[in-house]
Amino acid sequence: MLAFRNRHEELAAGLRRLEQYPTVSPFSRLFYRMLVELLEQVDNKRLTQAFILFIRCEARRHHAVGHIVRRGKLDLVEVIQTGRKSYSVLDALTQGLERMELSSRPDLTVRELILAECNYHLGRTHAVVERLKEAVRLGPAHPLVHFALGYNLYVHAMQEHTRSGKKKGEVIANDPIAFIGACRDAISAFQAGLGDQSFDAQIYWWIGLIHEMLGERRDARAAYLGAMESDPEHFTDTAMEKMDNLRGRTPKRTRRERERLNKLDSITDTDIAVARAFLDSCDGFPFD
Repeated sequence: MLAFRNRHEELAAGLRRLEQYPTVSPFSRLFYRMLVELLEQVDNKRLTQAFILFIRCEARRHHAVGHIVRRGKLDLVEVIQTGRKSYSVLDALTQGLERMELSSRPDLTVRELILAECNYHLGRTHAVVERLKEAVRLGPAHPLVHFALGYNLYVHAMQEHTRSGKKKGEVIANDPIAFIGACRDAISAFQAGLGDQSFDAQIYWWIGLIHEMLGERRDARAAYLGAMESDPEHFTDTAMEKMDNLRGRTPKRTRRERERLNKLDSITDTDIAVARAFLDSCDGFPFD
């Protein structure tokens, strides 16, 4: 019992240290906390130790990134070395997890989720999708797992079925039918995670984004409305702007923008005179 408590105290302490780094994404924080809770339930020493190693690796990586940023100078060699060290540890950890002989469904589920996270940081999107699908198949999955599956299915669709166009930011589908089918799989995965008020808004938002990308305006508006109703405080302004754009209307100013503009002083005759003088002094466009 003491060994169980010590391992989980070590894991909790490691996660607290990792969460101190601002470069850790909000989703990763939630996903890691979920894994810690699951590990407390299964009490598997090898899985807990594997996740402790993962947390340590991530903490070292984020520390190295923070050091580079604080120094204010990008050292390409240092960036490559940091990436290689992290890749080497995660690759070895992945192989170790795959060799583990596990029998219970909870243990197997936790292993799949840790493997999904390792493969995500290794850039193996297809493997991430397969591991998350297996975690869902093994039993009732947390909404975060469905969210992760939906997001990675969408990323995989973009990687496998699109290419960059000639124009900046242009994306072209190599096989439109396959791309649309893959996007629908992503939407289905997102929808499977609905039902928890804590995460519904984010899920609805991503469903809306994919529908909008596919040109399905009615479904996109319904999803954005779902996000707004699930979390009106954080999604009302952005959802209203999205729905106005989908209707072809001129977007209204958001509440935040209105508050910012209300704090500004009125434009005076002096301001206008200064602006006119500046424009008169310009001989051409700045990039001519």
